[in-house]
Amino acid sequence: MSNLATSIQILRLCEKDKNFCKWLYKNKDKASSGYYISSIINAYKQNKDIEEVYNFEKFKKYFAKGNNFQNLKTFLKHNEKDKFLKYLIRQNTDGYSYEDYMNACQYLGIDMTIDKNRYPKDFKKWHDIRIDQYHTAKAERDEQERKALYETFSKVAQKYISLERLVVKEDYVCIIAKSPQQLVYEGEQLNHCVGRMNYDQKFAREESLIFFIRNRLSPNTPLVTLEYSIKTHKILQCYGEHDTKPSDEILNFVNKK
Repeated sequence: MSNLATSIQILRLCEKDKNFCKWLYKNKDKASSGYYISSIINAYKQNKDIEEVYNFEKFKKYFAKGNNFQNLKTFLKHNEKDKFLKYLIRQNTDGYSYEDYMNACQYLGIDMTIDKNRYPKDFKKWHDIRIDQYHTAKAERDEQERKALYETFSKVAQKYISLERLVVKEDYVCIIAKSPQQLVYEGEQLNHCVGRMNYDQKFAREESLIFFIRNRLSPNTPLVTLEYSIKTHKILQCYGEHDTKPSDEILNFVNKK
């Protein structure tokens, strides 16, 4: 316990309070384990376990620091922080798990002003339930959004399908993308980002269109991808595999035809 002997706070309390001396000796193993001096003193005054008080004070400092847990800080009421931190200690959980629980509840539209939702008696149980419900609801919503995107994408493709060029006498054809899945396939085959970025969203919003330049004899084999601006009627990008510049022959077809 030699480290504690260098603390003026500990020494003064030992001098004034014999019960503290007895308590300190009784708890010497934990008291000498490197906890905050304030945690040791507060554990004695509050008649609590040193580790419990230490965990509370440690998290309180981390919680208050910088930009940590900004969403939680906004969520909590002005005088609620201590109650919240004590709840986390009592439930043997942390701020990250609670933040996940809070975000899930807010997504599900659960009223978090009600105490039983804000501070469930069995946090782990309700955390797992809400997270499962969140994943189910999000999957359903994502599926609905994906279906809507595919429908819109298909309508836009049909609207501008007259811009395709499929002349039998020419070496190349220009095919408009018909679905987001085609963009993914094109990107995977040519190792560029047309299927990974937001080109499907831009297409659906009619900001730009994606066309596939293919050899007329093998129209299903990706060769060159082209992005075209509806607003300016100009080509924005035209790349082959790994974002390489297409051949002069293909560029002549793209620019002239």
